[in-house]
Amino acid sequence: MAISMEMQALEVSKSCIVARLRKLNREVSAIYEDCFRPFGLTVAQFNLLISIGAHGEASPSRLAKVLSLEKSTVSRNIEKMHAHKWVEVIPQGDKRVHTLALSDIGEKLVEEVLPAWRIAQQKTEKTYGPLTDLLNKVTFV
Repeated sequence: MAISMEMQALEVSKSCIVARLRKLNREVSAIYEDCFRPFGLTVAQFNLLISIGAHGEASPSRLAKVLSLEKSTVSRNIEKMHAHKWVEVIPQGDKRVHTLALSDIGEKLVEEVLPAWRIAQQKTEKTYGPLTDLLNKVTFV
């Protein structure tokens, strides 16, 4: 006997890992976006700032690889961050190649945002429980 489309769809909607992770991502991102909004900062920009800060200097292609982002996404965000003077663009020998570093303004912003980030961390853990063990399986830097 064939299982109805409704039953199959219900099974997938209740157990699909990727669908549930994407929903969790949107919900958790909303918590962080709310905490970062007063600083004029998005989650994507915060992640880039932290990754640049962790590397000292990083090329856009390195950031794209480390954060599993499209190069165009990194470029779009870096343009906005450079306009805010949060990052410095450091030319290399080839005019097409450059690295990025946090500016003094960018470093100060990270320091100012960290208390809000800690609040977002606490809200997320309060809402969803400890996710650290699972997330430690996903490298970030």
